This record gives sequence, C-alpha cells and structure tokens, in this order.
Amino acid sequence: MTYQIYSQQQLQLKSIARLKQIYNEIACTAEVSDKRCKDSWINAIAEYQASKIQKLALAAPDNQALAQAELDNYIADQAQAIAPEPNGTKKSQNTCGLSGLQLLL
Repeated sequence: MTYQIYSQQQLQLKSIARLKQIYNEIACTAEVSDKRCKDSWINAIAEYQASKIQKLALAAPDNQALAQAELDNYIADQAQAIAPEPNGTKKSQNTCGLSGLQLLL
C-alpha cells in the first residue's frame, strides 16, 4: 500500500491530533520522544518516511547501468557480425612489427 510522502513544511501545518493520525495511517514505527510535543511527532514521521525511501532506493535497479550494458552488448554483437575477428581473438595493435620495417629498407 502506498501513502503520501509528507514534507517537513506540510507536517508543520498539521495539528498534533492529525500528526498522530498520519503516524498510525502509515504504520510508523519510529519512536516519538515526547508525545506532547508536535516536533517529536513530525521528527518521527519524517524519520520513518526517510527510512522507507532509502530502502526503496537501495532495492531499485540502476536502469541507466542496465541500459548501458545492453547497448554495449548490442554494439559488440554488431561489430562481430560486420567484421568478425579470426578465431574469436582480437588483432594485435601493432600489425606491422619488424616485417613492416624490413619492407621499407
């Protein structure tokens, strides 16, 4: 079930009774240090919401990294299809070597 995420400013505008209601609606488990103090209810709600958002962020996959990996694989497959490397090995950078120099002499 999803709930509205309240900002600190939104919570400041609520009464203590409404803050208690929000606390219960979101099944908040953060401790309220002083149940008579409005700021204690606000801090508890904000702390609880922040912990939930952080857990969601950690669980979410990095879509950019996944998309980049797919693109890299696609480019490698296309390069292999267009110009296959012999025996699946890469050509050495220096293809001339000494034989190229000997031809010049």
